[in-house]
Amino acid sequence: TKIEVFPPEINLTTSADRQSIVVQATYADGITRDVTKEASLTPANPALIRLDGATFHPVADGATTLAVAFGGQTVRLPVKVEQAGAPRRVDQPS
Repeated sequence: TKIEVFPPEINLTTSADRQSIVVQATYADGITRDVTKEASLTPANPALIRLDGATFHPVADGATTLAVAFGGQTVRLPVKVEQAGAPRRVDQPS
């Protein structure tokens, strides 16, 4: 079996940004299954992101990795947070 995580990286910009992931397991018989709820999600630096289910929220600027584990397999994703304290800019129509 193998696991894949979509998207393959997490990039959060501004305090209002959010990113969800999906973890897919492929079994020996070729069957795939969404195992997001069963997977273990462990950020290397939990001070940068807050986890709500499989949705990530920015807390502080910086870069880290996220370890996603299921069925003895682990995938590490890069995580980048920028402008965590800044509100998302809303452009005014001209």
